[in-house]
Amino acid sequence: MLADVIFLMYKKLSSDSALCVIERHPNISPPPPLYTESSFRPTSSAIRVNILWFLSLTLSLTCALAATLMQQWARRYLQLAQAQATLYKRARTRAYLFEGVQAFRLSQVVEAVPALLHVAVFLFFAGLVEFLFSINIIVARVVFVVTCFFGGTHILLTFLPNVRPNCPYRTPFSRDSYKWFLVAPTAPMFLVFACLRYLVHSVRMARALSMKPPSIASPLFHYKP
Repeated sequence: MLADVIFLMYKKLSSDSALCVIERHPNISPPPPLYTESSFRPTSSAIRVNILWFLSLTLSLTCALAATLMQQWARRYLQLAQAQATLYKRARTRAYLFEGVQAFRLSQVVEAVPALLHVAVFLFFAGLVEFLFSINIIVARVVFVVTCFFGGTHILLTFLPNVRPNCPYRTPFSRDSYKWFLVAPTAPMFLVFACLRYLVHSVRMARALSMKPPSIASPLFHYKP
């Protein structure tokens, strides 16, 4: 379904969208050309919608591929842990594999897949609202209000476990949301500080390059036997 919607929106980036309709329906007579291939320019709204929807499609396919890979990893973990005949060899093998799971942070990778899927859904709804604003303002406002409501609910469920640790509702971003909440206000300050350091360094380099070295004929280098 997402691919069909993206295909419909992708036609707005090219000037041959009318030709695609004629190929599907040969009985339709071709309309007069409104613009040539060289003069065609896609609208900024069409570009933004295609960026959001293609990013959403890319993240969705990446999540699907990552989910299949994780199933293979989990299946291989169980097969290697249960391959030994004796119990103590199974225990040692399981401990060795579990050490690798912790060293390579497999749990964080598993939690990143639902997070990417949530981001893909947010990108799709953002593109949908942008697409509807270019078609009908009333429908776009209704969808925008509903999207904002569920987006606010998602943000509330993200930060709620940090306020109430026994809250059963959480999102894939809940674990690091408190860190983001502390870092976000200070990030602009660090950015301004880095820009000021770069500016001071640039001024110093410009002054150093503008200073001419003393010539050989100057009194400083005049040799008196």
